[in-house]
Amino acid sequence: MVITPHLLWVLLLLLLCSTTLSAQVRVKVEINGIEKKMEDNVRLLLSIEQQKDHALLSEGRLRRLHKKAALEIAKALQPFGYYRSVVVGSLTLAATDQWLASYKIDAGTPLPLAEFNFTLSEEMQLDSAFQTLIQHPPLVVGKAFNHQSYEAFKSSLAKLASERGYFNARFSAHRVEIDLKAYQARVYLSYQGGPRFRYGEVLMLQDVLSPDLLQRYIPFKVGEPYLVNDLIDLQQALNDSDYFRTVEVSPGQLLQDTHEVPINVVLTPRKRNRYSFGLGYGTDTGARTKFGWEIPRFNEEGHRFNTEARVSEIGYSLSAQYRVPILNPRSDQMVYSAAQVNEITDSSDSTVSTIATSLKRSHGKWRESISLSYQQEDFVIADDEGSSYLLI
Repeated sequence: MVITPHLLWVLLLLLLCSTTLSAQVRVKVEINGIEKKMEDNVRLLLSIEQQKDHALLSEGRLRRLHKKAALEIAKALQPFGYYRSVVVGSLTLAATDQWLASYKIDAGTPLPLAEFNFTLSEEMQLDSAFQTLIQHPPLVVGKAFNHQSYEAFKSSLAKLASERGYFNARFSAHRVEIDLKAYQARVYLSYQGGPRFRYGEVLMLQDVLSPDLLQRYIPFKVGEPYLVNDLIDLQQALNDSDYFRTVEVSPGQLLQDTHEVPINVVLTPRKRNRYSFGLGYGTDTGARTKFGWEIPRFNEEGHRFNTEARVSEIGYSLSAQYRVPILNPRSDQMVYSAAQVNEITDSSDSTVSTIATSLKRSHGKWRESISLSYQQEDFVIADDEGSSYLLI
């Protein structure tokens, strides 16, 4: 048989695959003696755990990974404050190509915090939110030092500063000293907030509603201290208004000379008309249908109009509402309405017509509704025919 170059490559490839497949091993990693959160971090940093399912894992490579395990475990425990851990490991062949890597860990004594030198700028010290945050710091002298708690505390300071308008805040010192000889930790942390920024001009980018109406949605005034929750509140209110398809609220370019932050609001209006249609069947109404028409933005003052018609085998209903936002447009409105309902049964025929006006307002957690309505009912019951008139 003549061996061509092509055949030679095929034979070499088959030989390589055969060698690779025969060299593959399987390994199970057992870790005992530590808490779940520490075990999770150990497995994350343990090479033998990360490569246990590798297609090219061989016995030789497995033994090399096992030799590194004790050092990797020790490093994985350090963020939790354990610097004197003891690891007893073993690597045994449990079955053909099935290995067991077992590690019994004694985390030892946690590293205590000997010093916590923490300073905060004066304006932040007077801020009630920062007072609450630092009232119970996660780092306490004499207790175990935890790197994760330290980093979380730094993140909490930075997050709160950003939320409350300290846009120039920075850590002038953030240092951790680990003294393994004395077996103690020292922390030096200083956070300087600088001036707290205040609200500047609010720029509403839209052309469908009057500026006066939109101003009444803003929960803050120019010159008040910045608070990110105010922006979230504003965005939620404009979303709930149902005037706009999208609402984007964001801080603008910082004005360092006046320590003001302008607010940009980009509004994309909804379509002017919305329609709804439905078909159904009910045992009490028979076949039925409904049609609705809504104008969520009737004019630039934010007036709304909606009407609905329902028809079934036993009658019909027609209704219309015209709503005018007043005072606080989020919750206060005047509502003018008209409706007519007709219902026919085996023994009666009734038509009720109503016109009404109502004032709806919010008072804290209470809702107030003052209404006046005029109702006329024309009815036929058996041989009795008549009308009633009610002022409610």
